[in-house]
Amino acid sequence: MKLTLRTKPLSNGVQSIYLDIYDKGKRKYEYLKLYLVPEVDANAKRENANAMKKANEIKAQYTLGKYRPMVRHGECPTLMDWFDTYYIFMKEERNVSKAVYGHLHLIRPILYGFLTKIRKQNMTVTEFGRNEVLGFLMYMRNWKAERRVRLSQGTMAAYQQRLVAVFNAAITEGHIKVNPFDLIKKNERIAKVHSAKDSLTMDEVERIADVVSVKKEDAEVQRAFLFACFTGIRISDIRELKWTDIKDMGEYKAIVKVQVKTDELVSVPLCKKAMEFLPNRREDEYVFHLPLKTGLRLGLMRIIDAAGIERPTTFHTSRHTFATMTFASGSDLTTVSRLLGHSSVTTTEIYADVLMDSKVKAINGISDMFK
Repeated sequence: MKLTLRTKPLSNGVQSIYLDIYDKGKRKYEYLKLYLVPEVDANAKRENANAMKKANEIKAQYTLGKYRPMVRHGECPTLMDWFDTYYIFMKEERNVSKAVYGHLHLIRPILYGFLTKIRKQNMTVTEFGRNEVLGFLMYMRNWKAERRVRLSQGTMAAYQQRLVAVFNAAITEGHIKVNPFDLIKKNERIAKVHSAKDSLTMDEVERIADVVSVKKEDAEVQRAFLFACFTGIRISDIRELKWTDIKDMGEYKAIVKVQVKTDELVSVPLCKKAMEFLPNRREDEYVFHLPLKTGLRLGLMRIIDAAGIERPTTFHTSRHTFATMTFASGSDLTTVSRLLGHSSVTTTEIYADVLMDSKVKAINGISDMFK
């Protein structure tokens, strides 16, 4: 048996210590629930030294066959222990979107806050039943993040779905027989948000293009936003877009890159309008040079205001706009889904629904003419 102490960086900057165990041709990992924090001061260094000391003690116990993991197969773990186990598994799984374990990282303090509120921090997975599900959903509806704003319905619906997956995995491992979320009625769940009504019209896109930006950084935001309207590229991919990601396909050019959010490859041909908003090539490898999050938001707000658009508009609106325009041009669901880099056409269908609303209004307008 070969034992090696290793660390895995987590999204919050902390490193998780685990044992890499290789025995008789098989490898497994044992996460020790010990962490290394950034060594910003003497206290942090002492904390890390203590963590490594405990990790080495566990390694020695494991060698002697005296170490007993906190959760053995067949035992019922606490909900938080199981949540952490599931989170680590998702981090290790290569085919899982970054958004999945990103959501799990954000859900954890909410879940722990709820258990603290009901004074059951050590509640086991089996003890989390129908009443606890309803209590947690109510707690999440009223939960406020650091910005002191409540979570949107879309965010809560996504978090709810992640927890459903956490309990489904507990069923697979034999810890529970029924998912507690199956014990509540459909109308008691947080409903998914199916809306793409924040997409812009062609007239509004043209008005944004006509804005003459005073600030240099606003002009860059304007170009990037309009480029996204004609490509559907997310802001995370716009920031990371390099000139080498734009491939010459002979008769046209196309963006071919791995998406930041999903780690999946996406290929988007560039139409003439998209090419118009590409900036001049600079010395470095990046296409756009955008301000940080706050600067981007404020810059876009100034542009939208100057264009005379009164409804709320975020950078992600450009992606919605691309989807609805592509549908309006006659593209089929599968093609639009692939252009957007969606893993499922179900996500893309919401844009088709918006166009159907417009068609219904148009048909009703004909009827109104004969009243």
